[in-house]
Amino acid sequence: MRVQATSSKPLLFRVMRPAIVPGIPLVPKALAGRLNFHQSMYYDDYLDVQVPSFQGMSGQSIRVEWVGRAITWTSDPQPPPTPQLLTFQVPRLEVIDSIGHTVTIRAVVNDTIRSQAFALIIEPQVLVLPEPQFHAQPNEATDAVSLLYSGQQDRHTGRVRWHGSIIRDTDEEDLQEGRREYFQINRSWIQENLGREVLINYTARRPGDSQSWFSQVLRMNF
Repeated sequence: MRVQATSSKPLLFRVMRPAIVPGIPLVPKALAGRLNFHQSMYYDDYLDVQVPSFQGMSGQSIRVEWVGRAITWTSDPQPPPTPQLLTFQVPRLEVIDSIGHTVTIRAVVNDTIRSQAFALIIEPQVLVLPEPQFHAQPNEATDAVSLLYSGQQDRHTGRVRWHGSIIRDTDEEDLQEGRREYFQINRSWIQENLGREVLINYTARRPGDSQSWFSQVLRMNF
């Protein structure tokens, strides 16, 4: 008796790669989610943000996304060859710009997969200093940056900082209660930054202050 061989349909299996679930970023100087700028990073150029190791991390393009008061700042990517703790550096000015606000921080994998958010409260400072204003003065020898803030008093002092290809400071000037103060900006500062963004902010001090207070940041393209 001959038994005729029969064939069945092949079973297809798909081997799935493990899902990539990036870990929630950490801020070593603010593990509880609160940062006092003047106590924790007054002299620092950067704020470290760490992304913990996670499954499927090797060879991926990993960034940190910082959603601040005015803009979303994104780090350069890091492609770790093996799973490991990654450290990213958020520029000082991005932290200053969000003093008194809550920042949302996420890890981003391959520009598509986002981690859960770490909410960082950057505590308010004594003086609430809004961003300065820029004034083009075509009929004058210079342009100007001005400042005025709530609580501005006689004997307070202020200084404008210009963050371009070169960091430049104006002279420190005395402020008066309720009066907008204008700081003259040499046109050469603008010429050396044509085609790029310049970040502008200012500091203020009261009599007896040992530290300066920082304004929000004005972003200008020339």
